[in-house]
Amino acid sequence: MLSCTFREYEDSYKANLTAYLKEYEDYTPTSFLEIELNNYTNYYNSLIKISDYFKDNTDKDLRVNSAITDVISDLKKINEPVFNEIFTIGKTITVFDEDEYEGMLILGTIPPSIDINFKKLNNRIASANKIIVFINEQLTISHSPNKNATSIYLTGELPLGTIKQQSVVPGNAIDVNAGANVKPKKSVNPHPQVFLNTEAYELFQKLFEAFKISYNKLADFSFIYRIMHKDGFILDSFKPQMFINWLNKDPFSISLDKLKTLDNCSTLNKIQTYNIIKEALQIK
Repeated sequence: MLSCTFREYEDSYKANLTAYLKEYEDYTPTSFLEIELNNYTNYYNSLIKISDYFKDNTDKDLRVNSAITDVISDLKKINEPVFNEIFTIGKTITVFDEDEYEGMLILGTIPPSIDINFKKLNNRIASANKIIVFINEQLTISHSPNKNATSIYLTGELPLGTIKQQSVVPGNAIDVNAGANVKPKKSVNPHPQVFLNTEAYELFQKLFEAFKISYNKLADFSFIYRIMHKDGFILDSFKPQMFINWLNKDPFSISLDKLKTLDNCSTLNKIQTYNIIKEALQIK
């Protein structure tokens, strides 16, 4: 069973690894960790899928339908205890004919209501993210002869065998390749009129890769500008219209005619993506 919290995972990690290696004598800790990463990535993505769907549907009397069933079914298969913790599903209501002389004729049914505990959902998302970070750290150590290696776990810099890792951006799968893909940091900021420093430009590059095939470029690239400007990574002198004109050109070729405000383009997924990339690049 998948752990619900990071503390639970950390406490059971060594015992689970030992049991795995005892059962599969020819396997290595890396094999165990790659399986764990896949399992917890799928679990995390099932939680994010739910968060995306319900963020604009906060009515506590939502009715079960095919769309909702599709959204919540992955989590139920992957981690039913967490599913039961987050969701409360009512009973189907049967409607009868009230004419006692005609007998109890069933006229139809009303689908059950569904109630979602958003606090527990967000807690489980945060816990799953911490577990994934921990697994990636252990993978980095297992792949490196230098036990002081630093783990980088997003957008092509995770030192694993090549896999497809699901981004928190809907529809965007990220190629995660072996450590040979890790490139040394650039020593020069190629756009000093835009970015505070080299690290800020690298942050933008990673965000661009994560969002460039998104479904809503207006909202997503508005978010990139607004959050990076808010945090001081994009200079105050580089105004929204300047960013729009710059982004429209090669090599980015993202066509925008305006930018949304930060409040109107922020989502939990985008904020998590931003924070994960900053942490991976070790940017404060």
